[in-house]
Amino acid sequence: METAIFVIGPNRLQNELLATYIQEASGIGCQCCATIETPLILRLNKVLLLLDSLQDSLSALCNEPDVQSFLSLPNQMLAFFNASPDGNGERELLKHGVRGIFYKSDPPQRIAKGTQAILDGDLWFRRKIISEYLIEGILAGEQAPPGEAPAVPLTEREREILRRVASGQSNKAIARSLCISHHTVKTHLYRIFKKISVPNRFQAALWAAKHLAF
Repeated sequence: METAIFVIGPNRLQNELLATYIQEASGIGCQCCATIETPLILRLNKVLLLLDSLQDSLSALCNEPDVQSFLSLPNQMLAFFNASPDGNGERELLKHGVRGIFYKSDPPQRIAKGTQAILDGDLWFRRKIISEYLIEGILAGEQAPPGEAPAVPLTEREREILRRVASGQSNKAIARSLCISHHTVKTHLYRIFKKISVPNRFQAALWAAKHLAF
């Protein structure tokens, strides 16, 4: 599957430097674009967009038509950079399926590390934000009534992996703790997502928090 990274935003010099650093660190092609609407992006099978959020609120960016259209495509991932650590709307990003957020104070090394984690299937948010998102969903009444948990044929290993996803562990951390390969974890997660009918690990974590004993 062809994979590419695009840095989107108006500051071309900054973005070109960041794209060069990420490409050298990851070995994956990374280039700059002024907007999301490019034929090249739409032709690729797997794309991670890094969208500059310096001049706009996160919520406003998430509701842009081109962002919404991009998020609706399969195997397409979106993260924001240049975000303010004191800003609001991070939990809203989770609901939209955004994979991560980088702050104005993050050095290029951290952005490159987070970019690789997202491409590996992980999420790049502060753990506090993820926990609050899960708790909000449960308190809002999304939890299934007692005794009405869906009859999903998860194996014991799949349940263990799902619990670890809900606790915030990355794929690599799960692989290390269970003494299995990173590829095996990804295979398990693919099967789990299909069994419980969720599109991503955020929704899987919410499902686990509602239906699995910890």
